[in-house]
Amino acid sequence: MKMKGVILAFAVLFAPCTFAKVVENTSASAGCPVEIRDFGVARPLGGTSDALGHVWEGNFSVHFKNSSERQILGIKFGVDVMDGVGDFRPALFDVSYSGGRVGPGKKGDDRWRVPEWNDGEPAGSRLWVKKVAFTDGTTWVDDGTKSCRMTFDYR
Repeated sequence: MKMKGVILAFAVLFAPCTFAKVVENTSASAGCPVEIRDFGVARPLGGTSDALGHVWEGNFSVHFKNSSERQILGIKFGVDVMDGVGDFRPALFDVSYSGGRVGPGKKGDDRWRVPEWNDGEPAGSRLWVKKVAFTDGTTWVDDGTKSCRMTFDYR
């Protein structure tokens, strides 16, 4: 009986990520220097907290591909959460990739420890490319439309 409880708890904690479906991915379109391949939150059982008592949900991961002709030095991603009626609002965090240079056509990934979602469990989430820095000193910056994005629906 104890094992059934553990399996049920595991299923409830991971259900949103397990059954998520991609409803939109515009990051592979022309003009986007970064193609978002996947992203998500892996939650540890029971969660964790830091010395100040802040609750941390787990690890937020991003998998991407450099779709530009230049070498990438860093990327800043924005994260939005969806409520039950499909409206988005900013999450409590953004994430920035600085895990090494990524050449044209090459894939990269990173993982961050992140705080809990704004108001409990979201109905979906959206990751978008805010800014990209290249090794030649140039940058690409989103024009405010979140044109290079991937959206998941957990409902």
